[in-house]
Amino acid sequence: MHVAKRMQTQSARHQIRCSFPKDFPIVYGDSDRIEQVLFNLVSNAIKYAPGGEILILGSQSDNFVKISVQDDGPGIASEDKIHLFERFFRSKRTANQVKGVGLGLFLSNAIVEGHGGRMWAENRSDRTGAIFSFTLPLDPDDHPATLEFRTVGG
Repeated sequence: MHVAKRMQTQSARHQIRCSFPKDFPIVYGDSDRIEQVLFNLVSNAIKYAPGGEILILGSQSDNFVKISVQDDGPGIASEDKIHLFERFFRSKRTANQVKGVGLGLFLSNAIVEGHGGRMWAENRSDRTGAIFSFTLPLDPDDHPATLEFRTVGG
C-alpha cells in the first residue's frame, strides 16, 4: 500500500506492513482525505510505539469495510480512551514526550464520519499496543453524511 511505503521512510525502528484480502472492494470517497486519515494513524503509531511492527489491516463486513492500524506500543490509558477524538486532547502520560497539538485524531474522526463511517480505538488483547480502526460504507448513497461531506468538501 502507498501509505505503508511512504511512511516506512519515516522510521528505521518500525516495520510497516499491510494485510488486505485479495478481493478487498473499492471504496467510494475522497481518496486524499482517507489517505490523510491513514497517514495520521500510522504517524501516531510511529510516535507512540518505541519500535516493532505497525500493521495496516483491511476487511469487509456486510456493507462496510474496516481498516485498522495496530502497533506494538504501550497501548491507550483507560482514562484517555473517552477523550482521544476530542479537539486538542493530549494524553498527560505522553504530552511531554511526543510533539503535536491534539488535532490529528479529531480531524481523522471528522473525515471518517463525513464519509458515513465510524472510528474507534482499543488496546490489543494479544499483546501490548493499540488498534485504531475505522469503517467506511461500500455504498455511499446509503449514508447521508457522505453526501453532505461531498457537497461541502467539493
